[in-house]
Amino acid sequence: MPHSLAINEYDEGNRLRGTVVPNPTWELFLDVFRATQSRTRRLAGISVAAVNGSSLMIDGSGGLFIVLYERFDGFQFQPLPDPYQSNADVMVVCGGVFTTLPRSYLLDEQRLLRVVEDFWYDRLDTTVGWEAL
Repeated sequence: MPHSLAINEYDEGNRLRGTVVPNPTWELFLDVFRATQSRTRRLAGISVAAVNGSSLMIDGSGGLFIVLYERFDGFQFQPLPDPYQSNADVMVVCGGVFTTLPRSYLLDEQRLLRVVEDFWYDRLDTTVGWEAL
């Protein structure tokens, strides 16, 4: 179970604002995620940190998201590519700015939520599919 949820987004003055929620529930994560997707302001990422020190970083726009996993020992962030997608470049907003990423590194909302839920409930298999940057 995660011990914190960090939400980062830009306000009307284009200033980065962060909020950390200790001991979040899955329902709270879903509410936060859906709220950030319905706003016109740009999201600068959501981070979910587990009790064991591992974490997920989520960012994206337009229904496409990159999710990066960091092991508890601080090993580098690793994206979860989708082998069924092309490597064609796609423009998304990440970190509050337009970014070009390979489509294969972007998950749709349904797949993203499944990955986060598995991480949330300690069911995420981090030994298969994750790719070193």
